[in-house]
Amino acid sequence: MRLTLSRPPRQRNLLSTEPDTRSPSEGQSRNERKILDLLGLATRAGALTTGTDRVRSAVRDGKVRAVIIAADSSPTQQAKLKPLLQATGTRHHLLFTREQLGAAMGRPPVSAVGISDLNFARRVAQLAATLPSLQDQQGESI
Repeated sequence: MRLTLSRPPRQRNLLSTEPDTRSPSEGQSRNERKILDLLGLATRAGALTTGTDRVRSAVRDGKVRAVIIAADSSPTQQAKLKPLLQATGTRHHLLFTREQLGAAMGRPPVSAVGISDLNFARRVAQLAATLPSLQDQQGESI
């Protein structure tokens, strides 16, 4: 008797220029999924700061190019960040839930994420601009 092993399905090359044919998760647009995927990549690249207090400190030090604030974060957390972000001219977006942000980075729920890499920040801004329900606050241009 001959034993055959089945091969795992072939995975798509992440650097490929072919269109992404994967269907987005339930209730998420393709660009929302792309932003979350970018956050995961930026985490592995060491280009993110997480948590309200750490993001505030990084913004004050001039290390953050853009910030994503969870839409369901408490008004107190938002009040700590928004005036500082507006005063420093840092672009910020009110997107996703705390659970979605945390899951994208392989962490527990997170209220705020600071992006320190200019290229990641630009791409997130481009994708966020296409979202219909975006509450985007433009600081100085990225």
